Amino acid sequence: MGYNKTETNPEGAHGTDVGFSTEKFGREKTQGYLDAWEADCDELPSSLDDRSASYRHGWSLGRDDRLDRAPAPEEINELDTEMALATDMADETV
Repeated sequence: MGYNKTETNPEGAHGTDVGFSTEKFGREKTQGYLDAWEADCDELPSSLDDRSASYRHGWSLGRDDRLDRAPAPEEINELDTEMALATDMADETV
């Protein structure tokens, strides 16, 4: 179930525009990644638990890169990214 920036929600649930959402949560993922590079901890601080799933996913990727951990296989990373986006979009429509 891949999303792209030009796709719109086929069900039209609450008028969600998938293009806007993927862009928004792409920025969240990037911000999480950058924040993890500046962090001095190995686990997501509890103060960030309320951030989007995309942010938390980006944070874990940034942390792993900062700590020079071997990356997950690309297929796993793509699945994790899609799951985070789906969670964020579901949370937006509630």
